[in-house]
Amino acid sequence: MKDLLIIKKEIREHEDTFQKIFCHSFDFSNVFIKNEDNDIPLMYDHHQFITKNNTIQINDIKKAIEYQKQHNYSFIKIDSRFPLNDDLVTTFKLEKSTTLTMVNFSNNNHFKTNPNVIIKDIQFDPIEDDILNIYLKNYQEDYGETFIKQFVSTFCKKAQKDSRLHYLGAYLNNEICGYCYYFDDGNYKVIDGLTVNQESRHQYIASSLISYIIKTSNSIIYLHADDDDTPKIMYEKMGFKPIDVLYEYSCTKI
Repeated sequence: MKDLLIIKKEIREHEDTFQKIFCHSFDFSNVFIKNEDNDIPLMYDHHQFITKNNTIQINDIKKAIEYQKQHNYSFIKIDSRFPLNDDLVTTFKLEKSTTLTMVNFSNNNHFKTNPNVIIKDIQFDPIEDDILNIYLKNYQEDYGETFIKQFVSTFCKKAQKDSRLHYLGAYLNNEICGYCYYFDDGNYKVIDGLTVNQESRHQYIASSLISYIIKTSNSIIYLHADDDDTPKIMYEKMGFKPIDVLYEYSCTKI
């Protein structure tokens, strides 16, 4: 097994490669890298400012906010590997969340799954309409129909063109009940967007999706979990261990 520090570094590079499927990046300033996504203009995670160091000052964030306003964005998101100063968070009314990177070093697959779950992949199966419908069912109230249609359409098209990106649907009794996507470059693979319908939970849908992904290759598998959310506990039971942390700051009305 590789040294933990090497794995952490390589996973960060893998995350950057994954983002570049959707975003182009540029040096915004001496403290920020900026991501942009022309296909999904409303997605915070594809238009964020990424900190280069821990020297962020008030004027740095003011310039970032001004850039967003000039480009007709009403939000700002900052991703950082270290916590921002509390004064900055208060001054700009930023909401803070903490995301853990969790790794399954052994590709452990010894957890319960549902044998009746059928997994379909957008690369091979015409499931875009099903994914759109389940996404609308779970998130339309939060994100709106326009954003969801942009998001699903873009992800499905890119997955159909890029063999490293997979969009999966989990089916039970011929009905889609869960989904996620993963990106696998042969060395690492990351799972993201894992969602299960409320009425289908506690039927091992999520674990069936994760089990399926683990079996697809020998790449080291990792995912992201909100430090304050219950899925983290489920992932720990499946053998995932936290190795890195990302601090995320956002304001939806600048």
